[in-house]
Amino acid sequence: MKQMKQKLVITINRQYGSMGGKVSAKVADKLGIKVFDDEIIDRASAKSGIKKDYFYQAERFAGIGSNESLIYSLVNRINEIENQEMMPNKELLQKIYSVQSTVIEELAEEQSCIIIDHVGCHVLSRHPKCVKVFTCAELSYRVSMAKKMLHLSDEQALAHIREIDGERKSYFEKYARHQWDNPESYDMSLNIRSMGIDAAADAIYAYANQLS
Repeated sequence: MKQMKQKLVITINRQYGSMGGKVSAKVADKLGIKVFDDEIIDRASAKSGIKKDYFYQAERFAGIGSNESLIYSLVNRINEIENQEMMPNKELLQKIYSVQSTVIEELAEEQSCIIIDHVGCHVLSRHPKCVKVFTCAELSYRVSMAKKMLHLSDEQALAHIREIDGERKSYFEKYARHQWDNPESYDMSLNIRSMGIDAAADAIYAYANQLS
């Protein structure tokens, strides 16, 4: 691969079970760059003093605006943090999103990397070399993957997929203001069942090389 003149960032959003994590790892290996997912929350927690668990809860519940009991439950738990000031629920959730976004921006400035989820494609929408990717697959394929990874029944796997995808969609669309699973929201939308993990990684790698 040609030497990168400027930092390249690839953001990957994924349907659960579409193997976006494995695709990311292969692309990172090809490009010699790092993948950031949970480490984003680790850094955001260290920067803000807010416990990591609350970041995960915010991503799960921030988009569920119609269920006020869940929102207020989340807010009450966050406010239990020592020395945490009481703030309205929307302000607390915005604070969590804001510090997480700052971490993503800092990573993009520091190094070429891959950002998985966390609305990275929206946070970096003005980044000159950001490749926005969405991985998807037919539901039957994703159910099969979930069963294999988590040792679930068909019914359990389907319920798990719907829960995780629903959370990802709600959180993404709360902040990005466009559809999480719409191909038009991305530079590349890849069907992993059709392409396979290796071919999908090759496609992202080839596109990245055009920008390097």
